[in-house]
Amino acid sequence: MDGGSERFEQLICTAEAARSRHAIPGMAVGVIEGERSWTRGLGQARADADAAVDSRTRFQLASVTKTFTCAAIMRLVEQGQLSLDTRVRALLPELKLADEGTAARVTVGQLLGHLGGFEGDLYVDTGDDELALARALARMVELRQLVELGSMWSYCNAGYTALARVLEQATGLT
Repeated sequence: MDGGSERFEQLICTAEAARSRHAIPGMAVGVIEGERSWTRGLGQARADADAAVDSRTRFQLASVTKTFTCAAIMRLVEQGQLSLDTRVRALLPELKLADEGTAARVTVGQLLGHLGGFEGDLYVDTGDDELALARALARMVELRQLVELGSMWSYCNAGYTALARVLEQATGLT
């Protein structure tokens, strides 16, 4: 056993102890080191089902991904490929929201700052293929406009779905 896999096994022991201590039904652990990677599913995929976590288990990550999405957007801003003042429609002409004025004017920066003013939660399963975000974006028209664009901070998962789609379009990667 090499040093990387030994450290991974130590991490698994730590994760199992934390899982037990905090009554976490299941989790996935993964480490990438250079060209090598290790993954392991621990526990049950659902608290009410007898299905073990494995490499295909899907978890709703929600806020965990916001940090990565924001960092990726800001790297594009740093590189001059994107501006926080860019209107999202310039990048995603297919964006439709319940309020057409918001859809036409909302900027990348406003979505990053949770200032879109529309409902923040759209929990629909749009699959896990390369068109999943495009399908989720198409469903954003269902979200009610709650306040005027830019007038109030309101936590918005759906805005980050749109930002993830912006990343896809800007980078050509899913």
